[in-house]
Amino acid sequence: MDPRRHLLRNAWITLLASLAFAAVLAVPGRAGAASTTWDYGLQTVPTTLYWGPLALTHGPSESFTDKIQFQTSFSFAASFIDNFTNFANFASLSATLWNTAGPVQVFAADPNSPFAPFSTISSIPSSMLSAGSYEVRLIGVTSASMTPNPWAESGGLVLAAIPEPETYAMMLAGLGLMGFVARRRRHG
Repeated sequence: MDPRRHLLRNAWITLLASLAFAAVLAVPGRAGAASTTWDYGLQTVPTTLYWGPLALTHGPSESFTDKIQFQTSFSFAASFIDNFTNFANFASLSATLWNTAGPVQVFAADPNSPFAPFSTISSIPSSMLSAGSYEVRLIGVTSASMTPNPWAESGGLVLAAIPEPETYAMMLAGLGLMGFVARRRRHG
């Protein structure tokens, strides 16, 4: 056999094998790990960062780590919310908030078992968090495929403004003034 034909045949075999391997990796629903990151940039407080339904698209039995990054210039308290239509889609799910300086975990969602397994509603806000760079980490394993549609899995992180001590002082002074006026009207 001509050596050039032999090299050409081997090149074609290598190309076809590479394409087949790439096709197997691209098949939706294959078991494996997925990792997706979104950067929401600088956020004002108060606000809510939403993710999904198009963000959380994973195949059955797929391990995933989804990361949502953001920065704030103001102190805030954080609360996770969810809009998961079917928690049976998850074999496991955790939602945590990390300060990227470190990194240090600063908040985690509490499971809310009356709704469904692995629900991550956390109505109790975190303690006060300082301005800086943060990352939400959604880590889990799916038990069913999650496809992009308006009713797919989604959620959010509420960033609530923390009043400054001066705000509390002004509020108390206002309440005191209202009490003084009410008392004066009653006795006057």
